[in-house]
Amino acid sequence: METPTLAEKLGATTHLSPLLHKARWLGLGAEELERLAIQRGCDYYHNGDPLLPASVSQTEFSNEHLAIALLNPALRYHPQTIRLGVAMLGALDNDPAAIARLAKMERVEAVVRYVALAGQKFEPENPFWT
Repeated sequence: METPTLAEKLGATTHLSPLLHKARWLGLGAEELERLAIQRGCDYYHNGDPLLPASVSQTEFSNEHLAIALLNPALRYHPQTIRLGVAMLGALDNDPAAIARLAKMERVEAVVRYVALAGQKFEPENPFWT
């Protein structure tokens, strides 16, 4: 039995994702996307197994791309994937405009908005969210 996508779990239609197509072209499936996030700073999710060196540079697949890919409803549903995507949204050099553009293109706006509003509860004085 195949693992359902996040969209299927939410009762939505799974769309064909250009970003996930690019990721697959670069050799990044769901597990590889998770591994890349761990290598780019989410090492607190690492289970201790040896990791192969990152096969994709930030120039080829930016942290904004990685965050949106991990949160993409067309990707298989897995809670750790979502946690890693949320963590990658907070990468230091992320461009909020790029995240907004990608979120719209990939139909991830509701997820990103939910994360932003949840974050605002813990840091209401942050001018980024206003």
